[in-house]
Amino acid sequence: MAGYLRQVCHKNDWLYEELHGFRPGYSSENQDVHSMLDIADPLDEGVGTDANIIDFTKAFDLIPLDRLLT
Repeated sequence: MAGYLRQVCHKNDWLYEELHGFRPGYSSENQDVHSMLDIADPLDEGVGTDANIIDFTKAFDLIPLDRLLT
């Protein structure tokens, strides 16, 4: 099921290129490096950066799969 959803998202170009972690060839470690650079580069220029980080892992564990698919 996950493979099918990944294929549909890729085919329809629904995923933002910077998404990592669950896509083949993109690790969460790569995401961390990109995020740190996105924060560090503006700081080097004297500009502040705000970040909102949300973890949806448990949210999807709580939703019954048949309801999620509907």
